[in-house]
Amino acid sequence: MLFVGIDEREIASFRALLPESGGMTVAAVGDLDAVYAHGVDRPIDCVVIGAHQPAGVTGFDLLWQAGEARRLSAPFLLLTAEGDALALAQAVEAGAVDAFAWPELTAPLIDRAIRYAVAGQRAASELEALQLFDDGSGLPTQLLFWEILGLAVRRAQRNQDHLAVLMVRIDGIEALLEEEVAVQDSPAFRALAARLQDCLRASDTIARFDRQQLVILVEGMPRLGDIQIVAEKIVQAGGEPLPAPGPDEHATVPVVTVGIALYPANALTAQGLIGGATEAMFASLERGAGGLQFA
Repeated sequence: MLFVGIDEREIASFRALLPESGGMTVAAVGDLDAVYAHGVDRPIDCVVIGAHQPAGVTGFDLLWQAGEARRLSAPFLLLTAEGDALALAQAVEAGAVDAFAWPELTAPLIDRAIRYAVAGQRAASELEALQLFDDGSGLPTQLLFWEILGLAVRRAQRNQDHLAVLMVRIDGIEALLEEEVAVQDSPAFRALAARLQDCLRASDTIARFDRQQLVILVEGMPRLGDIQIVAEKIVQAGGEPLPAPGPDEHATVPVVTVGIALYPANALTAQGLIGGATEAMFASLERGAGGLQFA
């Protein structure tokens, strides 16, 4: 990871937030030319633009320059001197995958942001080479969902619209998952996915995010009450029994838990929305599986 900045105290403070023992190393450079030179010899996972730059240069300038040069595919994060919501939004528009106010930065926040940024970038770069649809459910994969969500966020920014990401955890389906591994296709899991799809509009997207997790994108629905109704339908429909796979086996009864993150209320980026929805889902699980929680 490269940190672009000239303020030694800021660089030292940033390094302290991400000790090398945490799996991340930080190399500080002074400008984009140094970033590009570094990238010639070794891969760059992430570039963080510091809040303090040379006189006459801003982090926004560096973002625009990097976007125009198209010489680096690594994700950019921007630190700003103050927590101005407009400035943070403009940073994302300029090409940053996420932006943070330096005074409000914490180790967990930057750690999570960097890891999601790197994961999202890797997913995007591997999108064409990897499978786009999941064998077990027939749904889009996590990689394809990252691309769909990224486009949706850009539309929402441009149109000043709203969207929601619902992270859906499904428990009680261990037998279905074992079946899926054995035959690479699970009729019961496909039936579950189709049941949840019936709760959504044609414009919404549902994807396989992980082994026991689905993720849903709902666009153009600004009212919290409407989002909650959708989530409640998902919990109820997903928790109905699935047919037994064989005559000597019992029906499977899934338990569905949903975490919800909203744009722009909770996050301004795809990574932030996924992170917020995931945290909300685990918060709901801590109270007991089978419920929902907003970020």
